Amino acid sequence: MRLCGDARALLAAAALLAAAASDGRARDAGAVGAPGAPAPAEWADLAEAYDRGAGSGGSPVENLTLPVEHYDSGRVRAVLRAEQAALSNEGYIRAMRVRIELFDETGNRDGLIVAEQALYHRGDRRGYCRGAVTLDRQGVHVAGRDLYWSLPQQRVVLIADARVSVREWPRKTGEKQ
Repeated sequence: MRLCGDARALLAAAALLAAAASDGRARDAGAVGAPGAPAPAEWADLAEAYDRGAGSGGSPVENLTLPVEHYDSGRVRAVLRAEQAALSNEGYIRAMRVRIELFDETGNRDGLIVAEQALYHRGDRRGYCRGAVTLDRQGVHVAGRDLYWSLPQQRVVLIADARVSVREWPRKTGEKQ
């Protein structure tokens, strides 16, 4: 099968996502993501804050909707939604049944992250999800366990058990299936 340029780009993106996600996969007792293994410095503080219950004692909120990132034009780039959340004075938001909706500059939905539980720090604009997570974006579905994200770095790291699937390859007009 001959791939068109868009399909090759999508394949390369999926391969990069899989490679990046598998770096965080537990392979042995000392590997990242293994029980008892220390988290990398990039998200160790958030994992520790999550474990000690940061944000748990904050003000309870039902059906939280919080824009967390904007484009220079002022349009919303990312919205954090949670069925239940607690907002603490230390800047943490502890959330359950989380959806992070991503939008392009025209306001169309561009992606979605779904997580069981999350801890987000408003000041740092970084978050850490615990449990099952999925990321859907541009025809690529990534699923696994535990996730770190940084809005300033525009970075998402799936920490363990990563699986990547591509829904549909774009085809050139007239290309055989």
